[in-house]
Amino acid sequence: MRASFRGVSTRSTLWPYTRFQYGAHRKNAILWTIGLTIYCGLIVAIYPSVSDAIDISLIPENLRAAFNINDFTQLASFLSSELFGVILPLILPFFGIIILSNVVAGAEERGRLDVLLGNPIPRVHLIVGSFAVVASYLLALAGVIGVVVWIVANLLDLELAARQSMRAAFALWPLTLAFGALALAMSSVVRQRAVALGVPAAVVFLMYLINVIGKLAPSVSGVRFMSAHHYYGTAITEGIWWAGALVLLVASAALVTFAAVAFNRRDIYA
Repeated sequence: MRASFRGVSTRSTLWPYTRFQYGAHRKNAILWTIGLTIYCGLIVAIYPSVSDAIDISLIPENLRAAFNINDFTQLASFLSSELFGVILPLILPFFGIIILSNVVAGAEERGRLDVLLGNPIPRVHLIVGSFAVVASYLLALAGVIGVVVWIVANLLDLELAARQSMRAAFALWPLTLAFGALALAMSSVVRQRAVALGVPAAVVFLMYLINVIGKLAPSVSGVRFMSAHHYYGTAITEGIWWAGALVLLVASAALVTFAAVAFNRRDIYA
């Protein structure tokens, strides 16, 4: 890393650092791509065997509302409640959380942060560059998910439009960015990577639970506005909720800005 930035002006360090990060996390992105391809393909593939096996009329109405269970005779509705309603909103954020929790806290914990900062690279470039890499990889993963779901559905002669699968996949992007930005902010404040990773991970499940509780109990439905998952919406059946996506993107930008300011004021211990 030191040799990579030697003789480079601070004005031009953002791209070399970003390019380095792309290479450093390429293997992780490939492994996630393979895993998501297999999993998403299997979920679509099992749909014909469960579409007639589940009588949703036996499921209480409040549970159907909480988990987006509408009509399992349609693949889009099935995916809205299973793949895009539960699994991906809980699992995909961990791609960004794992990487971004390591940017500051993890590097300092391993004794590498002072070496990195010995190069002529502004601290804000580390924050912005790391987040940009994760954001672009998450966008690519969302694209892969949308394509895989649509291809498998068409191979099985299941009714699913390309726009449905792609908008459902890309609606995940703002949600995953928000949790990744939270991990980056935590990494810039705390000094243990376990904390920087564990807190955002807990928040992912807590916010999902809050959103479900808000749907189950109308008397406390207002708590849903505290959950990032509320602003995610149900894109595969109702289209992308652009206002909700904007809320998540603004929250992400605010957290990244906080991370940059906090890291700039941070003392580094060798």
